[in-house]
Amino acid sequence: MDVEIDCVGEDKEETEGAFVGYAECANGFDPACLAAMKPVRIRCLPANRPDDEKIDLAFPPGHLLEKVGTTYQAAQSSYKANEIGGKSFWLHGHAASGALRDYAIKAEHSVNGCEDVAKYTVAKVEFNMNPVVIGVGENRTSETPAYPETNPATHPYRVMATITPKDVAGSVTFGTDIPERATVSEVSRSDAGGSQNVILKASGASMTPASAPGGDARIIARFGSVEIASAQVIVIIPAAIHRPCPQYEGVVEGINLVTDSTTSPSTHGLPPGYVRVLLGYYHTVLTITVDDQFGNVLHPIYAGAQVTESGGLPINQVISPSGTYSDPVGVINTIIDVIAENPPGTPNPVIATLLSMPIDPVVSASLSGSITIEVDGHTLGPGIENRKITATAPNQLMIEWLAN
Repeated sequence: MDVEIDCVGEDKEETEGAFVGYAECANGFDPACLAAMKPVRIRCLPANRPDDEKIDLAFPPGHLLEKVGTTYQAAQSSYKANEIGGKSFWLHGHAASGALRDYAIKAEHSVNGCEDVAKYTVAKVEFNMNPVVIGVGENRTSETPAYPETNPATHPYRVMATITPKDVAGSVTFGTDIPERATVSEVSRSDAGGSQNVILKASGASMTPASAPGGDARIIARFGSVEIASAQVIVIIPAAIHRPCPQYEGVVEGINLVTDSTTSPSTHGLPPGYVRVLLGYYHTVLTITVDDQFGNVLHPIYAGAQVTESGGLPINQVISPSGTYSDPVGVINTIIDVIAENPPGTPNPVIATLLSMPIDPVVSASLSGSITIEVDGHTLGPGIENRKITATAPNQLMIEWLAN
């Protein structure tokens, strides 16, 4: 008698045994399930045995299949000795092992009691999420903490793979099939009962094409050189201002305001030590939604990302967990640039005087234009385009997007 799993020889079939990857075949014998199966050869030699001799088989329920034509069916518990060598048997990793070599296929001759046993281990790797959604860059990996920050930090995008049984974990490695799209590295390993948990760091190198919304790359778990599990990876980027864009029409209150490169609204290009005072600033705050390359609202992995304009000028706003940012929009009656401290170390009293000045009615005006917007360094297309601002005395403001 001879039982051989995946070409594992007689000298190793009980001491080392064969390995098979767990395969979830709830959807039938799909390509992934078939790829995980291992061939099994069962022979009784010499093959020309009498017709009344049988080979009795013992194996875990659901694990051993017989291929008949193009279909797979559960193997029988007994076969004729002179026919069993011509059967096509396949091992299906139907349930994960609890320890090394805890499963076996046993073949026993019904007359003389001759038998052979081949042991095997079913290795299972489960990912806690599939697909894995990440951004581009070191700040948008699966290890990016939640925003706003918590204490202790939480990691809502963390990828964890659970390997069962833990005895095989040392032979399981992780990688990606398109490293120019995404890479993966190990953060830590820890035992959990009969399994081992591996925390992985998935990093995006380039965006997933808009034509592949389900992802075109995978994180792959391999036992040796054999793929036993995978999870899709989707690498997203901020891509466009969501349409239709928010508009506004109504009464606003004018204010006097001090601005510089750190405020919102921000002012850039001032001489060192100067601030800009806005006298009669009539504005509203629009909530701008940002989409990814698939036209979906930006994933919260970009929460906290800086929003800039015109090639990288900070507007001191960040992306919210809901994929939006606040954009102050309005008109200004008068602009005055003054030194912030006079003398040095003392606030310039002129600023307080300007801020206390009465606020004149808004100067009626109409202006339109476009602004390049960047989020986390990614230029949005389209950004703010053909936005028209109309102010009407004494305090009316209308904001339109001419191409919405």
